[in-house]
Amino acid sequence: MSPATDLFLASGLAPLAPGGRGVGGEGDLSPLASGGRGVGGEGVLSPLAPGGRGEKEPPPLARPVRVCFLIDELAAAGTETQLLALVRRLDRRRVQPSLCLLRGDSAASRALEPADCPVLRLGVGSLRSPATLVRAWRLARFLRRERIDVLQVYFPDSTYFGVPVAWLAGVPAGPCSAGGAPVAPRLERAPRRVLTPPRPRTPAGLAGGCGRLGREG
Repeated sequence: MSPATDLFLASGLAPLAPGGRGVGGEGDLSPLASGGRGVGGEGVLSPLAPGGRGEKEPPPLARPVRVCFLIDELAAAGTETQLLALVRRLDRRRVQPSLCLLRGDSAASRALEPADCPVLRLGVGSLRSPATLVRAWRLARFLRRERIDVLQVYFPDSTYFGVPVAWLAGVPAGPCSAGGAPVAPRLERAPRRVLTPPRPRTPAGLAGGCGRLGREG
């Protein structure tokens, strides 16, 4: 008897018979039989089935999650730059973004608007102005018409304006920091807490924050 056979017998495993089957008895495991299946018995898993499939892929969404990002305006600054990078990275098969700007009328802001994302400029000046009610109606109509699933807001002014409007439109809303949005001054923290509900539980990992949204490739 060869040393290799002695080693197999000592370990309790039988060597492979012709055809790739273990000959120690039923239930002995062979590495892989022809066709890529283990033959020790039903239910034995092989490393990879034919076609190289591993873990099951998540089922596709019925439609992309529609997310609207509301920010004061665009600028070459930290939060605004990271928001634009996030919009570019989003996998459009899973997340369909849109961008609302509380103001956004300046040339600098317009120059930074993404080409592959719908942009709504609200032109809000002072939040105390009566004209702000008209802008609020425009935002509510936009959220309903576009069937937005969640509104993500940045900075205090957008929070004070956007969260109540989203609530009236029946759209979940919450704050989102794309990497270091400034903290509101102490006098503003109390109303901000009132206008900041828990993060909505939505598909594509939105409950965990904007950074967990689906990404391309």
